[in-house]
Amino acid sequence: MLINLNRIRETLGEELWQAAQAVSAKGGVRETDATAEQSVCIVATDPPHRTVLSAGGRHSCTCAYFGQHGLCLHIAAAAMTAKQNGTLNRLEHTRARSAAPALLNVMESALPEESTVKLEVLLVREPREGTQCPGLRMGLRIGEKRLYVVRSLPQLLESIDRGTILSFGKGFTFHGEWMRFSPADERVLNLLRTLFSAAPQQTEELRGRDLRLVSLPEPFAEGLLSMLEETAYRFGTEEENEPGQPVR
Repeated sequence: MLINLNRIRETLGEELWQAAQAVSAKGGVRETDATAEQSVCIVATDPPHRTVLSAGGRHSCTCAYFGQHGLCLHIAAAAMTAKQNGTLNRLEHTRARSAAPALLNVMESALPEESTVKLEVLLVREPREGTQCPGLRMGLRIGEKRLYVVRSLPQLLESIDRGTILSFGKGFTFHGEWMRFSPADERVLNLLRTLFSAAPQQTEELRGRDLRLVSLPEPFAEGLLSMLEETAYRFGTEEENEPGQPVR
């Protein structure tokens, strides 16, 4: 907050605060210069004094009391009037606009630029009725140093998209708000998003093994295989599998 009237009141004391109220109430504050960055006023005390309220927080007054204490009844009266006529809002908006780029830079610097979470795909073949061509199921493991089985693929995507927390036991907790995957891993996750959004009713009905090992229709299986040049994967069964070679 640019100017906190309650704090000014506490700092000045009740006598000076009431004096400032009286000056403001009788129209004793006259703005002589107004810009987006500051408001310059003449406060009609005896003698009158010139005050400056600044969007940057560098307020000033020509009275001796301000020089000694950094605050005075003239600043208080000017602030009261500024709150009533909207000047304070104008200065607050200017301050917010000025602070926004710096705040954005701080936020961006705090977020990891590179991936912070590893992802590994598990491909499991399974027989399909009526054809000799096996079907393909897909699962995921994620983590930092150690990888953990994703028990529910829809729940992982929800955690990522909503920025929520997903626990994998004592060893690892996924923080969807700030943890990041590599661009190649994001493409795999986007394929899953497309798959689930194409059949929302079936996704809601998934249970048990189907939540962690989703069956891939042929177009999605082909799409996934084309991504495995840059994404780590294993091939086999849930219990026995081995690292796969990059698909080129």
